[in-house]
Amino acid sequence: MVKKMLLIFLGISAIFFSGCATLASNESQVLFFDRQEFFNDTSQKIGVAILENYPTPRIYRVGEGGALLDVLTAEIFNSAIWSGLNKSLATADVSGFAQITDRFAEKLKTQGFEVKKLDSPLFLKDFGPFTEKVTGARMDFGTPNRLKRSIRARPQYAQVDFRPLAEKEGIDKLFLFNLEGAGVGMQFGGFFPINIIPLSDPWALAFAKGQLVDLRSNRILWRYSTVPIHRTVPRISIEGKWDEPPEYVNVKNSIKKAVENTIEP
Repeated sequence: MVKKMLLIFLGISAIFFSGCATLASNESQVLFFDRQEFFNDTSQKIGVAILENYPTPRIYRVGEGGALLDVLTAEIFNSAIWSGLNKSLATADVSGFAQITDRFAEKLKTQGFEVKKLDSPLFLKDFGPFTEKVTGARMDFGTPNRLKRSIRARPQYAQVDFRPLAEKEGIDKLFLFNLEGAGVGMQFGGFFPINIIPLSDPWALAFAKGQLVDLRSNRILWRYSTVPIHRTVPRISIEGKWDEPPEYVNVKNSIKKAVENTIEP
């Protein structure tokens, strides 16, 4: 049950609200605060927002073990073989990711919090760097487990300074959600440097991140990624025939489903 819940990204029965674990086995989720203390203090006003614009769907090169290696290379992007698919992927609908703020706001409200949804995406470029010197617990290198615990005990801070949002939006803490990528994954082979020969049919994928920031200190209280440390992205099989140019309807429908799965599979 714990393993299943650790793979859910903030759905109705999600990790953050369940409290069944504080750290996924692949370290894709980390809590840096006392969960019970957080939920007991319903006087705090919580903001929820999307971070950055949605990425343009594209082809991703995937390794034999399913690990995400890189975004499509120039030779794949410019190849006549894949130009039609690339062009079609750019029009795939990933706007469903916006539902994450609505669902998360409603869940917080059921816990007794006052919630404010920030309608416009936030952009890192609009915030200054966070430059204050901070100190934390000393690193404990005694054993691997003690080292992990000491890492989690050290305060983590956002790289940009989100604190001005406290006064501007009238909120105490802020949940940020970022759709980092979407498109299709494929395995490629060939002879260096032109590795554009497909070794597999494509499958749909999407990956996202979430974080909770304390706007008093700019400290990160919670962090989650649907891409674990070994970068194995969940696959969504394309239903029906995928190779149907020029629209590739089945491919785009599967990408839409992959995006929705980052919210609540």
